[in-house]
Amino acid sequence: KSPGERAGLKTGDIIKQMDNRLIQSTLDIEGFFLDYFVGDQIKIALIRKGKSISATLQLSEYPVR
Repeated sequence: KSPGERAGLKTGDIIKQMDNRLIQSTLDIEGFFLDYFVGDQIKIALIRKGKSISATLQLSEYPVR
């Protein structure tokens, strides 16, 4: 029930862009979230099995297990 799962992200997806920022490495993704808050919505462009897909991710606190 993570935010990524709710947005439809799947294992193997390659994230290329989040909002208007290009993503070139995992460090780009980690640093990206420093500018956003719980409740913000982020548009994501990704590649899944060779096809371009878009998704919207709503930030929330990661569920505690």
